[in-house]
Amino acid sequence: MIKDLVTVIIPVYNKVEYLRDSLNSVINQTYNNIEIIVVDDGSNSHDKILKICNSFKKKIKIIKLKRNLGVSAALNMALLASNGKYINWLSHDDLFCPTKIEEQLKSLAGSVNKISITNFIVWNFEKNLKKKINLNKQVFKEFSENLLIRDIYNFCTLLVPKILYKNNFFNQKLRYVQDYDMMFKLSEKSEFVFSEKYLFISRYHNQLTSKINKKKCKKEKNNLYISHHKNYMKILKKKTSIIKIFITLFFLYNKKLSKFNRQLDLAIEKNNSRIIICVSILVKFFIKIINVFK
Repeated sequence: MIKDLVTVIIPVYNKVEYLRDSLNSVINQTYNNIEIIVVDDGSNSHDKILKICNSFKKKIKIIKLKRNLGVSAALNMALLASNGKYINWLSHDDLFCPTKIEEQLKSLAGSVNKISITNFIVWNFEKNLKKKINLNKQVFKEFSENLLIRDIYNFCTLLVPKILYKNNFFNQKLRYVQDYDMMFKLSEKSEFVFSEKYLFISRYHNQLTSKINKKKCKKEKNNLYISHHKNYMKILKKKTSIIKIFITLFFLYNKKLSKFNRQLDLAIEKNNSRIIICVSILVKFFIKIINVFK
């Protein structure tokens, strides 16, 4: 029986000291029909990247971009060069647990219109603290909605059929939230198969791009939420529970998106729903209390 080929794409831009561990976690998978593509995103550490990749017996494809174009461009280049039936993005400082690929392929059972997603662990590498991120199976029944009100997912947990990327590339204008942007697009056309097992480790450290460029990252993420304004209105207008309305409004108002919050206030007022208006007032009051005790 021929095993399906899985392509693991690892974009790298400088800070290569974690790359060896990440590659080890892929090469030591219990599933062995894996193609590895490392993309040097115009870094100044190409020789180090080559040395690390060549130190492994397994052949690793290396793509070098002439200049730094961002993770989206690196992923898109690798997607075009990939041969796998399934694709997994791995940040160069993160880790796969040994059975990740095998477990996820089993859950997909050969399907090319479903996506496998798992629980994961956040590892504060410098403090050596680990935190389990527990998702909920119910979340994936209305995943496109829950993506809008929860900010806890990690794209690298996803095993995605390559066909779902056909004419569907990562947005190269985005530097920090290309993962969520793509997840929104995938959630609209695909079913997510959830595994409760912890099959991925996200390493948290002071050199994370999102931490170094925190303000830019926050601004880009906020603009992404603002772009989904109409979808938020759909959630609020649906016949939903007060708890769901509270959670949605709390998530939005707590982001402190001044422009979006003004639009939200006007939309709630125009909608003229007493329940939503009352819940919005309660949410604002609750957030003020939280901020006082911060």
